[in-house]
Amino acid sequence: MATIIFLCNPEADYYTEKEIIPNKNLPEKIKLKFAEDKDYYRTFWSCGNSKFIKVGDRAYFKTSGNIGNYPSGFIAAGHVIAAPKDDQLKRLDRKYSDLSEAYLDVYDNGCFSVYIQIDSIVDFNVPLEQKDLKKMSEFKGVNFNFGGSGCRFDEKAAAVLDSVWEEHSLVQQRHKRGRRLVDIFFDQGEYLRNNKEYQAAIEEYYSALKIVPNYTKAINKIKNCESILSRRDKITPPDTPVPPPPKKPSLSTHELTSAREELDKSNFFTFKSDADACEKITVSIARRQGQQKFRQSLLEAYSRKCAITNFDAEAALEAAHIIPYIETENNEPSNGLLLRADLHTLFDLNLITIDPETLKVYIHPTLQKTEYRTLEGKKLQVPQDEIYHPNKQFLKQRFEQCIW
Repeated sequence: MATIIFLCNPEADYYTEKEIIPNKNLPEKIKLKFAEDKDYYRTFWSCGNSKFIKVGDRAYFKTSGNIGNYPSGFIAAGHVIAAPKDDQLKRLDRKYSDLSEAYLDVYDNGCFSVYIQIDSIVDFNVPLEQKDLKKMSEFKGVNFNFGGSGCRFDEKAAAVLDSVWEEHSLVQQRHKRGRRLVDIFFDQGEYLRNNKEYQAAIEEYYSALKIVPNYTKAINKIKNCESILSRRDKITPPDTPVPPPPKKPSLSTHELTSAREELDKSNFFTFKSDADACEKITVSIARRQGQQKFRQSLLEAYSRKCAITNFDAEAALEAAHIIPYIETENNEPSNGLLLRADLHTLFDLNLITIDPETLKVYIHPTLQKTEYRTLEGKKLQVPQDEIYHPNKQFLKQRFEQCIW
């Protein structure tokens, strides 16, 4: 497809449905459209008497006329698109049947207009300046003197113009002097991905690729989301629904004391021999460390480090269920945390909890004067692979149990 240059005089009038504004105010209008509607800005534009413009051609807007204090250069980019069917010139007048679907009007002076969708814009005072392009070796011999709107740009230099424009518009966007729709689509994809709406995120990333087909970040994010969806489809969700949060902590100090008394009565802590002691200790440790498969998956997910402290002595790391297994029969990694043994105990006693939104750790008032006070406000370390991230709803249920 060709690259077409459309001229834009900042002082000329631009007609909208509601008002007439000077072209120099158009960038703000386009930026607002991007932000509010997350969509292209579509408009018709004069192309002089050019009859060769096709749907899909690359479109650049260049300042023209008596531009005063405005530098000469490119201020917007997009693509030529088909006009609404009822407005297409070739359908309205047979003598224009050879024109593409992009043409939608002809003026008394014989000039045509075509339909364009704009995907990136910078302010008039910060264009991609023509004088800077002329200094680049890639544009040596390229003609920048366009006799009118609707002229072809040198096809040998078109790809370089795209590359330089992408860089320039990105810089101006960072300074709030421009906006790129590709980044709006990408950011929306990031928002959806972070909320685990992976399919919707993929659609947004693909919208970004329609503008910049080789946008590496979007391509990588699509692969990441597709990988997560593929693995998630292989995981069978638990048949038992997650119960509502209990009105009191799942374990209390009183219940723990009662359990100890029962063990005392059964002589659990009385060992008949060294072998008996070894067996009971081993069983006790194994129970706390968690089921082998569940623990192994958490060890791998958390890189064999405690999710709160980064403690990395594997023998002291335990697989903690967020919602007890007995209530859900859910042994998926998203229902687990890899915790140091003492923190596992405190977590089960609801003496430490995790905010589901911020992932910050909070401790019970009784721990505030202990060495555990250093954990207050510490952020939970989550696995790199999103499929192993702790389930936010499960964390919320546990968080709501901590009524202190």
